[in-house]
Amino acid sequence: DPALRGALIGIGTETARQEITAAVMEGICFGVRQLTEVMHVGRTALQNLKVTGGGSKNEVWMQILADVLNTRVEQLESGTGAGYGIALMAAAAAGQDVTLEQMVGRTVRIKKCFNPRKYNAGLYEIKYQKYKKIYGALSEVLREQKG
Repeated sequence: DPALRGALIGIGTETARQEITAAVMEGICFGVRQLTEVMHVGRTALQNLKVTGGGSKNEVWMQILADVLNTRVEQLESGTGAGYGIALMAAAAAGQDVTLEQMVGRTVRIKKCFNPRKYNAGLYEIKYQKYKKIYGALSEVLREQKG
């Protein structure tokens, strides 16, 4: 729902900045998981997920992503972004004798890997189920406001 915006629920004057920062990172990771579900991206397709861009430089965030998705996340060495990935896909589609996987293997370097931690993945599963309920409720409230 592109009209839905983020919400912080249950915060008070005692809530620390670090807790809000962690909640934002978790919320974005939950959003990524939700997208994978809506797009029917299976767990097998997510194995060794390669991540690049500004957020990928934050190791805490990458570990949260690995735990939320319950899959290995690979932080790329270079700062190349989506444009590089698109270029690789275009080259693969152009009928070269090299597969996309081979091109990625030759050009993309892994800086660090983040493996899901079983205990944390279980906790994030519980949090994710709550996230989906809150997401549904907020979507409904917004629809009522528009109507």
